Amino acid sequence: MNFKVTFTFTSLLFSMLLMSCQIQGNKTTTKQDEVGISELRGQTLSDLKRVCDALKTKRHFLFEIADREKRAELNVRKRDCGDPQEYDLGNFTAEVRKTGNLPAYLEPTTARSRYLQDIVTDMDGDISHFCLSAYSTDPQSRIVLADRTLELQVVFEGSYDKYIIKKNSVDPFGKPTYEIEEGAVHTIRTDSNEDLRGILKQRIYRKPCPSGQEEYFTQTFLQLL
Repeated sequence: MNFKVTFTFTSLLFSMLLMSCQIQGNKTTTKQDEVGISELRGQTLSDLKRVCDALKTKRHFLFEIADREKRAELNVRKRDCGDPQEYDLGNFTAEVRKTGNLPAYLEPTTARSRYLQDIVTDMDGDISHFCLSAYSTDPQSRIVLADRTLELQVVFEGSYDKYIIKKNSVDPFGKPTYEIEEGAVHTIRTDSNEDLRGILKQRIYRKPCPSGQEEYFTQTFLQLL
């Protein structure tokens, strides 16, 4: 009788230990999976490097040209929260401006209130964080900054290499919010014209509206002048 009780207790204890080990093992595997989510590898890393190389080529080009030497024709469209539809704000011409050691920027040749002034390169704009990471020993698709967290996707869409960055942050009231930046880039895969290398065919910024929809602003490159 005592042998049976001892055997039953021992079997129960062994089963509990085995179950505990299985749970711990599952937890360890899940943790490893979670860590691996933000790692950049394989084709995605190759696609990102191609985008960054194109943006680097453009940065070198901008360094070489003189102030106001280059101009581009652009188009802007927008849909703000509360707008019933998208509005075409028209085409305009902008010059590439260079002031001292500051990054190059766009300046319209005629008065314009809404446009994207900055020029994205491998060292300018939020994509620069991922370009730096791409050539490190631990490339990441998720980067935590002081005021926001950046999450990256790279896709091939509409004949362009395209990066998508979701910027998670909190609003002035402490509520979680986000902004999404999209950039369709002329790369060595998408265009053989070296003059266009690194130019963003299209830039889109999207933000959430209280209604649950999104407002957006789109700037499209049309041609060099």
